[in-house]
Amino acid sequence: MTETLAGEQLGQDVAQSVGNRVALIAVGAGTAEEAQALARKLDASVRFATEPAAAGS
Repeated sequence: MTETLAGEQLGQDVAQSVGNRVALIAVGAGTAEEAQALARKLDASVRFATEPAAAGS
């Protein structure tokens, strides 16, 4: 049960992070290069957040 709650919290944290980054890109908070860099970081952070959970299953 603790793992489930931790997983839900992780999911919420990732969703919050994704939302924040997408919002920054959507409002044109930077250049196209900065948006691409954010997208790469986002992709890496989502993979990092989801892979350990999948490996532990």
